[in-house]
This record gives sequence, C-alpha cells and structure tokens, in this order.
Amino acid sequence: MPHTIMAVVISYGIGQYFTNSFTDMILQQKQMPYLPLLLRKKIYERTLSQIKQVSDDFLTTKSTLKDILEILYKEEINKSSFIPVVKSKSKK
Repeated sequence: MPHTIMAVVISYGIGQYFTNSFTDMILQQKQMPYLPLLLRKKIYERTLSQIKQVSDDFLTTKSTLKDILEILYKEEINKSSFIPVVKSKSKK
C-alpha cells in the first residue's frame, strides 16, 4: 500500500509539471496573449525611468527604405535592439 501511494504522488507531481493549467489552456485556445510568471521579484519593482530607452532613431509611417537602411547600418543597432515606429515626426 505505501508503495502505491508513493507511486501515485510521484506520477501526479510529474503530470502537473508537464501539464498546462486550466487558465493557460483557455488562453491558448482563444489565442490570447499572456505573460508567464517571472521568477525574479526585482523585475516587478522597476519603475519606468529604469526601463525606458531614449533614442533619436525612429521610423514614421511615411519612412522610406533609405531611412530604414540608415538606421540599420548604425553600429548601435544590434539584433536585440528595436526601432520605434511613430505616426509623425512632430513632438507633442
């Protein structure tokens, strides 16, 4: 009997480790985005001033291929960078 209980507890733990929760299954079925649980608590304590990146490089909806290539050929741009796209060049 103790061996059976131990086997059931172990198999249940392994099954739960590899199975998505009910909420995750609903989100996947409805193709809705979700954020997985982040492990480090310090991430939740960050403020916007610690996260934001100020950049003079941006594209507008009217940008040409030349504008795009100029930004991409700069040395500061790498695979992990991003280029914001805005509606117009005017600052509000």
